[in-house]
Amino acid sequence: MQTNAYEDRLLWPDVMRVLAMFAVVVIHTSGYVVFDIGKVSPDWFWVANIYESAAMVGVNLFVMLSGALILGGRQEPASVFFNKRIRKVLVPLMFWGTIFFIFNSHILGRPITVWDVFRQIITGPLDSHLWFLYMVLGLYLLTPALRVYVKGASDGNLAYFVLLWFAATAVYSTMDKFIGFHPGVELPVGRFIGTYLLGYLLARVEYTGRVRAACHAAFLAGLAVTAAGTYCLNAGCAGGFDKFFHGNQSPNIIVMSAACFLVLKNFDAGRYLDRFPVSYGYLRAVSGATLGVYIVHVNVLHAIKDGLGLDAFTWHPLVAVPAASLAGYAVSLMVVLPMRRIPALRHLVP
Repeated sequence: MQTNAYEDRLLWPDVMRVLAMFAVVVIHTSGYVVFDIGKVSPDWFWVANIYESAAMVGVNLFVMLSGALILGGRQEPASVFFNKRIRKVLVPLMFWGTIFFIFNSHILGRPITVWDVFRQIITGPLDSHLWFLYMVLGLYLLTPALRVYVKGASDGNLAYFVLLWFAATAVYSTMDKFIGFHPGVELPVGRFIGTYLLGYLLARVEYTGRVRAACHAAFLAGLAVTAAGTYCLNAGCAGGFDKFFHGNQSPNIIVMSAACFLVLKNFDAGRYLDRFPVSYGYLRAVSGATLGVYIVHVNVLHAIKDGLGLDAFTWHPLVAVPAASLAGYAVSLMVVLPMRRIPALRHLVP
C-alpha cells in the first residue's frame, strides 16, 4: 500500500485548528445577518443562518482538540504544566484585554481607572470574545486532576462521565426550554469539562466505514436542527434574539461537533500535502498562529468593515460571508505572523 511522506507527522491537529478558527471567523461575520431576521429578506437570512449553524462547531472543536492532545499527552508535574500553558494564555489575555477595554471605554466615553481595569481582568471578559480564554484557563487549572482521572479510567467509565455531562448540560437545558421541566437530581459537572473529555474519548474511537457514514448523517441532521430551530425560535419574535440552538452546549451543536471532530481527525491531509510539499510549512505556520488570530480577528473584522466596506451585507451573504471571513482571517494572519517572529512580541500572540 502506498504511503505518504507525512504520515509519521501529526497533521490532523493543525488541520483542525485552522478550520476551527475559520469557523469562528464565519460566526462573527454571518451573525449580523442572522440577528437581523425580519429585517433582511428570507433568502439572506437562510444563507447566513446555514453558514453560521455549520460554523458553530468551531469553539467545541478547539476544546475537544485540547482534550485529545493535553489529556492524552505526556504526563508532567503540575508546576511544569502551569508554567507552560497558563502563561501562554494569561499574558496575551491581560495585554490585549486591557487594550480592548481601554479602547472600548474611550469609544463609549466612559472614564476608567487602574482599578477598573484590574477589576475587569478578574471578573472578565475585557472584550466579549475573550470569554474563550477565561474558559481555557479554567480547563487548564483542572487538567492535572483530570489527567489522573483519565489515566486510571476505562473507556466505559469515561463514556459514563460524558453521558452525565451531556444530560446535565444539553438534556436538562432542552427540557427547561421546551417543556418547563427540570429533574431534581443535580449533576454538578462543568459546561466545557465534558467537551474536553469528549475530545480525549473520541480520539480513541476506531474510525470505520460505518462510523464515517454515521458522522456525516449526524452532522447534516444537527445542521438541519440548528438552522430550522433558530428560525422557529425567532421568526416573528419582537424580543431579543434567542440563540438556544446556536449554543455551544446545545445537543445539536454537541452532536455536530463530535461528528466533525471524528471526520477531521481521520482526514488524510498528507495525501494532499504530497502534491504541494511547500504547503506543509504554511499549514504549520497558520496553525501556530491560531490563538493570536482568535484574539485579534474581531477587531480586524471591524477594521475591514470600516476601511473597505466589506462585511456580510456588502453583497448577497452567499458570497459576502465567505469573502469577508477569508479577508478577516487573512488580515489577522498578516498582523499575527510578523509579530510571532519578533521575540519581544511573540508572547502576545503565542
